[in-house]
Amino acid sequence: MKKVLFVSNLKKIDDNISSTDIMTLNIIKGFNECNVHLDLFVLYDNDKEIEELSHYYSSYCKKMYFAKRRLHEGQNKYHSTFCSFWYQWSTNYYYKEITKSRIADTYDLIVCNKITIDEIVFGKILKKITKSLKIYEYWSDPMALSGINKELFKKMPRKWLFKLIEKKAISNCNNIIYGTKVLMLTQKEFYKKESLKMSYIDIAYCENDYETESCCNSKRILYAGNYYSTIRNILELVQAISEQNEYTLDVFGDSDLDLAGFSNVFVHERIPKARLDIVKNAYSIEVCLLNRVTPQIPGKIFYDMLSKKTIIILADGPMQNEIIDYLSEYKRFLVCRNRADDILKLLSTKLNESIDYDFNFLKNHYSPYIVSNSLLEGGKK
Repeated sequence: MKKVLFVSNLKKIDDNISSTDIMTLNIIKGFNECNVHLDLFVLYDNDKEIEELSHYYSSYCKKMYFAKRRLHEGQNKYHSTFCSFWYQWSTNYYYKEITKSRIADTYDLIVCNKITIDEIVFGKILKKITKSLKIYEYWSDPMALSGINKELFKKMPRKWLFKLIEKKAISNCNNIIYGTKVLMLTQKEFYKKESLKMSYIDIAYCENDYETESCCNSKRILYAGNYYSTIRNILELVQAISEQNEYTLDVFGDSDLDLAGFSNVFVHERIPKARLDIVKNAYSIEVCLLNRVTPQIPGKIFYDMLSKKTIIILADGPMQNEIIDYLSEYKRFLVCRNRADDILKLLSTKLNESIDYDFNFLKNHYSPYIVSNSLLEGGKK
């Protein structure tokens, strides 16, 4: 039986769990279903978290080891950036924390779930100390290209430090595995010398009992998320909604835009996740608006794949064709370009068609088990 060590910052499982933490939990659940011996090397912020995290995660693994993070949430971003660079060379802290954890086993594979640079540095030193065979790094988001594309990167000199940090982080591992195919393609172009080590895994759905849900209001569309104009272009969507009278749009989130004056569009303030989960039950149609310059695809759109909800994804940015092709492989989403004419066409045609999703296809390709097993095998090229 293969022995696997999963290195990650973990959070308690409650109503306010973030999208990234849901993705991490799905990976752990998937590993638990695979025929492996799984241990967790857990990074934490506060000593009080150890008992709580043990309670939540011990049932998914054989052993748990704990180490205190060196990079903490809430740190000044400039200080955090400098530390992310320096800590990859200044490693005594990591050696001490690993020694305190009393980990002694040797592993066939160490998987580092990159939340901060801490996971990467801990993983590389763990490989040396435990004399483990291989190390994979899993990146759900990029660092240097976070929030921007390659063209914008050239115009932002301060981002070069992020590239140096990321380049050092992805060196000396056996595989670099990204959260989507589109992100992998972007990173291959950006780090050509490391491209042969790069692969990707898909994003799994959440295993909830969705299929028995009854449909609710089929004429109200929900958009939940921030929509600052520099990041997402929501105006194409609201323009399309205002030019027809069959559907209405409810928008929850923060923005620098004033959408007053658009007919059929109702704006609400941003609400906590726990409350949003309740509000979502009133909608059978949800729309996800992708970033206007980056190829990042939010994990939250994949979690509800087993629901009967209609999920519309509006592709934007320079890689929208690649995004549309990739998301079409799921056979689950209604995807179109973020242009008012295309959105209107979708509203008047596809939304009025009877949609019968193939849940067996989804279970056979995108379950936590399938996705985590793909990660263990080094991902897809």
